Amino acid sequence: MPFIFKKIISAFILPCGLYVSLFFFVGFYFLVKKKIKISVLFFSFGSFIWILSSPFLGNILICSLEKEYYREDISGDAIVVLGGHAFSNEIGDFLSEDSLSRLAASLPVYRKIKKTIILSGGKVYSSASFADAGEKFLIDTGINPKDIIKENKSKDTFENALYVKEICDLKKIKKPVIITQASHLKRAVYSFKKAGFEEVGYFASSFSCSKKSDFMSFLPSSGLGFRIWLHENLGLLSRNFFDIISEKEKK
Repeated sequence: MPFIFKKIISAFILPCGLYVSLFFFVGFYFLVKKKIKISVLFFSFGSFIWILSSPFLGNILICSLEKEYYREDISGDAIVVLGGHAFSNEIGDFLSEDSLSRLAASLPVYRKIKKTIILSGGKVYSSASFADAGEKFLIDTGINPKDIIKENKSKDTFENALYVKEICDLKKIKKPVIITQASHLKRAVYSFKKAGFEEVGYFASSFSCSKKSDFMSFLPSSGLGFRIWLHENLGLLSRNFFDIISEKEKK
């Protein structure tokens, strides 16, 4: 019981639950003052944040992104690991959790199809290059350096696709197998097809969708699932917008 109580209290004193608590507190204050319309407004804002930040809604949204990619398609001519974050400090270069999961996922795929691994991702702002840090990781795990190609110019998913296409054209690679988080695969596959690939394979480095929910799923949380869903859909929307503009300019 103390554990459950602690979790509930934590949910309402950490963002986004803290904002929910503040909105509800102000709403209750105006309710006491009999300013019903203002009270309803604050209760509505609080409820809206609660719903958007809840893991329950986040899971539904994440599942909508990942459902197409439960089955893997690892038949292809090369393995493309899309860059996650990499950063550097006085000790050296480091890879983010997402980056490490993508690189780790490339290992069983490499052992199965024995194809070249293309690491796609350069420096974003002042961070380290994903391709450089990723190469070191793969070599340390026993991958032959001759089987690794680095693409360290790209800064986003569509640039990943464009620069990888240049490499694949030179190497006569027709079907790359893309490795990234399942929630990111929809946008990644779309970008690679827009870049000129007729066929694209894929392998999810991790899944976030869950079929189980408990009472904690309905409490306010960080809103991570909603943020991922929004980020991916805004990325698709902006890519569609630029594609439409480009097609109109060609005409």
